[in-house]
Amino acid sequence: MIVATRPTIPAYVDLPDARVPVADGAREAGDRKTPLFDQYRLRLEAALSANRRYPQEARRKRQAGTAEVRFMIAADGSVDVVSLAVSSGHARLDREAVNLVSRTAPFPPPPPDIAPLEIILPVTFELPESATS
Repeated sequence: MIVATRPTIPAYVDLPDARVPVADGAREAGDRKTPLFDQYRLRLEAALSANRRYPQEARRKRQAGTAEVRFMIAADGSVDVVSLAVSSGHARLDREAVNLVSRTAPFPPPPPDIAPLEIILPVTFELPESATS
C-alpha cells in the first residue's frame, strides 16, 4: 500500500507555455522510506521527466489540474495495471497522466527490498498565469 511521502525538491520540465512538476509527491508503500527508496525515486523521476507532455489542446484551452495515477512496478521494472485514481477534472489531462506511465514503462527495476512497489503518482499540469494561448 502507498503512504504519502513528498520529495523535498520537486523537479520541473519546462515546456513552451507550461511548467509541470515531475513526480511531485510520488508516494511509497507502507513504511518503506529508506535511502534505497529515495535513490530509486530519483531514478523514477528522471524516467518520467523524459516522457512528460502537456496536451496541446489542453494547453490551448488553459486546462490545468492534478491527476493521480496508480500503478504497480514489478521486480523486473515492468508495470501492471495503470489506472486513474483521482481525476484532474479534464479528460485530456487524465488520459495524458495515465499515458505518461505507460509511455515510460518499463521502469528501472526497484531494489529487491521494496519490490513489488505500488505507486500513486500525482501528475500536475499547470500553466503560468502570464502564458498566452
